[in-house]
Order: sequence, then structure tokens, then C-alpha cells
Amino acid sequence: MDPAAATPALPAPAPYVAPFLIGTVVSAIFFGVLSLQAFVFVQAQGPGLAPGRARPRVVVVLIWLLNALNLFSAAWSSYLFMVTYFGNLERLFTAAIPWSVVSIIVSGALSNCLVQSWFAWSVWTHYGRHPAVGALLAGGILLTLSFILALASKAATLREFSALHAVDRVLGGAKWLLYTGSALDFVLNLGLSVGMALCLARTRRSPLYRWDYLVTAPVVYMSHAGLFCLAEAFLVIVVRVLRPDDFIYFGVFIPYSTMYATALVGFLNSGALADAAAPAKPYALRAMPGRAHVLSGFVDAEAEAESDARATPEPLAVRVETVVEKEKRMTGLL
Repeated sequence: MDPAAATPALPAPAPYVAPFLIGTVVSAIFFGVLSLQAFVFVQAQGPGLAPGRARPRVVVVLIWLLNALNLFSAAWSSYLFMVTYFGNLERLFTAAIPWSVVSIIVSGALSNCLVQSWFAWSVWTHYGRHPAVGALLAGGILLTLSFILALASKAATLREFSALHAVDRVLGGAKWLLYTGSALDFVLNLGLSVGMALCLARTRRSPLYRWDYLVTAPVVYMSHAGLFCLAEAFLVIVVRVLRPDDFIYFGVFIPYSTMYATALVGFLNSGALADAAAPAKPYALRAMPGRAHVLSGFVDAEAEAESDARATPEPLAVRVETVVEKEKRMTGLL
């Protein structure tokens, strides 16, 4: 019998190597957006180490560092499979699972935990701080994190990389870790996305709707409420079920945490819920005599109390234009 005929032919390397490269490129694109958003957020907090400013900055920087580690691990994996192994599947399957693959799972899980915690805090505080809602969200976040970290620990103990793409046959009892962790993550993201969408709907409610609101509103909701990330989590499960014997599902998973982090920091920079939660202040209009003024907003009466001495009975020339600054910001692309 011919030995070559007895040896099973290896599959094409594209479904195993290309997903890591494509996922790394997509993750790098979102990481660039995340870096810009994080820089804008940190700059907007201003100087100082007050607890109200330091804690948000520390969390955002920590999320950025975790996603930087995630991107570095994905790039390292792509280099290992395409350059070091040169696309050799036999060498790939017989080698041990590299640290970079485990690092992708762990860093992504920790980053998603921080992002989900911030979204959960926003939903919880916006809806009255009910203890049952807070306990449910916190329990879901910790349970999801536990399952994904357990899956990463199991993957780190495997001696052959082929076990990663054959979970049904090799991992045995760990199959439920993969699907249960992914399902919990999807359900948790679904609840948070619905809660954030309702929060945004309440803050954006106004009788001054324009036709472009029908176009901009879906984009704002999908980006700031995490609906893109919800679709990403669902796609990971679907691809894993339909193609369990290759790495396409893992390539879809690589940019997941970076997309989620970008949605959070973009939401924070928009200040949508912050504007709604801010206490109402008295406002007044101030104009100087003998000049034509364009009033594009209100002037805080408290901040301008010292200027009252300059009041004069002389005639004033005032031209008033649209005074809907907040509506302009909330109906546009944030």
C-alpha cells in the first residue's frame, strides 16, 4: 500500500491562516479609532487628580492597554502562522497553542468586562438604581467573564493546536465552555444594548425632529448602544456552529473587544446621558448696547452675575437666531 495514499491530505491553509490576518487588520483599524477617542476623552477630563476625574481616565487607559495587548497578540499570531510556520498546517496542528492565542482571549475578556461594567453602571444609574437590576447585571458580567477565562485556561493546557479547531472532538467536556460563554456574552450584550438604546431614546426625545434624524438616529444607536458589537457576538456563534473545523470564527472574534471599547469611549465623548443627568440651571440673556448680537446659545446667569453692573437703558440692537444648540448636537452624528 502506498504510504502517501494512506496519509490523509491536509486541507487548504486559507481557512486556518487567513482569518488571523484579516481579524488583525480589522482590529488595527478599530484600535486607531479607539486611540483617538481615548485621547479626546482624557484631554476633555482636564488636569487634576480629583476622584471624579481620575477614575474615568484610569479605566479608559486600562481598556486601551488591554486592547493594545490584544492587537499585539493578534499580530504576533499572524506572524507566527504566516512567516514562522509559512502556512504549514502540519506544523501548525502539531505545535502547542502559542501564548498569543490565549492572550487574545484573556485580554478581550477583561476589556469586555470593563466595558460591560461601564454600560451596566450607566443603565443602572439612569433607571433609578434598583438593587435587583444591579445584581442581575453584575452577576451576568462576572458569570460571562468566568466562563471565558475558564475556556482560556483550558486552551492553555492543550498540547496541540489542532485541538482549538476541533473542540467537539478533542476538548470533550470543554465544548460547553465555548458555547455557554459565547451565549452568555450575547445575552448580556443584548440586555445592555436594549437598556442603552432606551436611555438614548429618552435623552434624545424632542418635538423638534428633522428628516435627517431618520438617518442619523439609527447610526447613533448602533454605534453608541453597542448594537454593532451585539451583531459581532452573534456572528461568532453562528460561524462557529456552521464551520466548526476551521479558524474563521476566531478571526471574527479578534476585533470584538476593540469594537466594543470603541463604542464605549465614543459614547462617553458624546456626553449623551451626561447632558440629561446635569441639573437645571437658571439662564439669562445679556447684550451690549449699540451692537448687533447673534445669540447662538444661553449665557449662564450665575457665571455672568458680575456683568450686571454694565447694564444700560440705551437702546439695544439684537438679532436672535436659532437657539437649539443641544438639539443640533443630539440630532447630528455625535
